[in-house]
Amino acid sequence: MPNKAYAILFASTSEDDGYLYFPIKREGREYGGMPQFFGGTKDPGESDRDTIAREMREESDEKISLQPGALTQVYRTNVAGSTYSFYVAENFSGNNFLGPLKNPEMASIDKFFVQFDAGDDIKDLLRKLKITPTQQFEESTTYEAFDAAIKWAETASEGTVKD
Repeated sequence: MPNKAYAILFASTSEDDGYLYFPIKREGREYGGMPQFFGGTKDPGESDRDTIAREMREESDEKISLQPGALTQVYRTNVAGSTYSFYVAENFSGNNFLGPLKNPEMASIDKFFVQFDAGDDIKDLLRKLKITPTQQFEESTTYEAFDAAIKWAETASEGTVKD
């Protein structure tokens, strides 16, 4: 079974807060209309970073590039023999990337404000985006990984996470 690697973007805006940036899956696809991580199946010989960088460029319509450094694993699990690794990427480049996309997989890129010690979770993110999750999404690895990324971002905003 193929292994998979994914990342969500984090940018701090002050000592106590920041934003998570992520794509929204295009309707008509599995988890359509739901928030996602950038990433996918690793090609033979690819590292997690290589996969995330390739997929991020594709899924953002070439608007975002992963830069060296600051890729922190926040969740890892095994599903049907495949390893799913989820990261937060703090070093990326791109301008004016929020909003609609043209690629066939992702519909748009959105953001979620994270404040230190606010106690937010995936349910708060979905409520802010006015998304009603499907049961399939609520039971997914991605759902769990979003919770882990939000919790990580709340502590990262305090400046306690190492590069």
